Amino acid sequence: MSLPELTDVQLREKYDFVPKETKAWTERAKNKVSCTSSTCKRFFPIISWLPRYPLRKYFVGDVISGLTTAIVRIPQGLAYGLLAGLLPINGLYTGFFSPLVYTIFGTSRHISVGVFSIVSLMLGAALDKFNAEYPYAVMAATQSPISVSSSSNVTLLLQNNADLADQAQTDVSISVNGSISPNTNEISEQDARNLVVVGSLSVLIGVNLILLGIFRLGIIAMFLSEPVVSSFTTAAAIYVVTAQMKYVTGIQLKGKTGTLGLIKTWIELFSRLNEIDSPSIIVSCICLAVLIPAKYINRTYKAKMRNIPIPVELLVVITGTVVSWSVGYGAQNDFLIVGMVPKGMPAPIVPDVTLWPKLIADSISIAIIIFAVAVSLGKIFAKKHGYSIDPNQELLALGFCQVTSGFFRGHSGGGALARSSVQESSGGNTQVAAMVSCCVILLVLLVIGPLFEHLPKACLACIILANLHGHLIQFQTLPGLWRIDKYDFAVWVVTFSSVIILGIDMGLGVGVVFSLISGVLRNSNAKLATIGELTGTGEFDDVDLYRGASEIPGIKIVRFDKSPTYANKSVLQQLTPDAISASSKCTEEGLNIPKVECNGKDAAAVDLMELCDQSPINIVIIDCSRWNVIDVVGLSTLKTAVQDLSNAGVEVYLSSLPDAIYRKLERYGIISAESLIPEHHIYHSLALAVGAAKKRLETKRDCAA
Repeated sequence: MSLPELTDVQLREKYDFVPKETKAWTERAKNKVSCTSSTCKRFFPIISWLPRYPLRKYFVGDVISGLTTAIVRIPQGLAYGLLAGLLPINGLYTGFFSPLVYTIFGTSRHISVGVFSIVSLMLGAALDKFNAEYPYAVMAATQSPISVSSSSNVTLLLQNNADLADQAQTDVSISVNGSISPNTNEISEQDARNLVVVGSLSVLIGVNLILLGIFRLGIIAMFLSEPVVSSFTTAAAIYVVTAQMKYVTGIQLKGKTGTLGLIKTWIELFSRLNEIDSPSIIVSCICLAVLIPAKYINRTYKAKMRNIPIPVELLVVITGTVVSWSVGYGAQNDFLIVGMVPKGMPAPIVPDVTLWPKLIADSISIAIIIFAVAVSLGKIFAKKHGYSIDPNQELLALGFCQVTSGFFRGHSGGGALARSSVQESSGGNTQVAAMVSCCVILLVLLVIGPLFEHLPKACLACIILANLHGHLIQFQTLPGLWRIDKYDFAVWVVTFSSVIILGIDMGLGVGVVFSLISGVLRNSNAKLATIGELTGTGEFDDVDLYRGASEIPGIKIVRFDKSPTYANKSVLQQLTPDAISASSKCTEEGLNIPKVECNGKDAAAVDLMELCDQSPINIVIIDCSRWNVIDVVGLSTLKTAVQDLSNAGVEVYLSSLPDAIYRKLERYGIISAESLIPEHHIYHSLALAVGAAKKRLETKRDCAA
């Protein structure tokens, strides 16, 4: 069946084309804040799914999943609170409040939000950098010791009257060694300061995420490509390993920040090997000897174990606590144990907003990492289980999680792959599983918490180390990246090296910038291909790739295989009258052009092969099917090329033009009834454009004859 020779304008009129409606930003903002049923359901997704929760179908699986995940959350919360530069109890606060808030606002049914090793590490690094650069930014906690009776709440007033100490059961006074003593229940001034800084940073991170969600900027995740995230998390895992060495060895290392900080830390560690605490090394070796094989068993035999992992981390915590209490481990050095773990729910604290200007850079990088990782996980599980997530709503949900955790003495967290896999694979169907986990953690906070007082920090460090397997094995992707895409390989190596050498925040920035540069380089490697007709098929493709593709006499079909931008304008500039007049590749079958009458006279016979050799190019068809964006430089370059062709007497047709680019060409003056390219020279497909061009040439040749 022959194709109707309709221009793009005629085709739109015939088939009732409806252009996409563009609303003013004021109207869009009004729709977002209007209090309608759909708006409320979009802002509070729990309203949509909880009333329709299939109790019989999902409840048992969610309860089992919640209990299983809680067993993982408790030791991870204690460990990653320490990694973030706070007390272990602060990690448990994060593990309670974050999933509770996410259940209300989140759109993923399966990701487990809470403490996350990479985020905790970045918080700890930001804290170290802040303490080094602004040692006197938080001053009020250094004034004098404070003690209160067992029935009162301990309140230390810093700037903005921030309350820093947890509820205590006995007298509490300020210590000077940066820890909580198991004998005197002392809370240190340094811990109080750290809580203010990390809490303020966590709230700022949440504010950043909420603002991105309000302005619908979920697309920002595209700036973190998979090679960037993979290499960054791998390098960050090495930082995590380094940060745990002070607990594994018992050497009180002061983490180095900035350029070559990682290398300097390892140099200091090796220079102080004579200070190694033998009990800490023994505890660490025993813990790793138990954790690593158990983790391997959980990964390898997950199906046979019906997706219920061995709770080895919790066993290590319980056993370590009991043995440490029995032998008096840490009695001489309270740096080695967790110390007092307060019982009860935390009183809220007010973030110190005066610190935000000093923390803004760290907050942006951490916010982007939280969002990118969580959305990536959410999409994986959504695709597997046949539903979708809303990236912009995820920004809001994650933002509220950070703000709530920061206010209630926790710290920033995110979606962790290992814990999310446990929650999903153990039977979790919805975030009801997270609510069950929160109930278990609440029990720990209200009753069991103080029992962890004698837990060795080496046990928590080993739990962190054993959970880094997934990040460290990402080195295995490098050979595949090299074979598949050299640009992605370069992005991975540059990002990893930058993070190792320059530090976490600056290294991530370098990786993102290099990723964007590589994207520009990809786009600059464009090709202006000559397209021919595949004889007898009605299809068209590159004559350099298909020997059976022949050009049509008098017609030059070109395909610019990348979107026209500033990066590849030099390639588009090759579209000149001289370039398109190069010899054509055609066959006798490709020259089968029917004759028509012109003014009542028969057209003269034409020698086909002579036409092939001598026919000038009268029409150029530009195939725009590969275009998805065009910038001002691309518009200007295209306009100049079309102008040059028109001045040489060559007509220009456009085919397969996306609607968004069509409108841009109209506004720029390239397409209109009286401009360079008339509207009747725009066609919906290449086949329609070729058919119209052939008919146009037939008419011109017959009239000339």
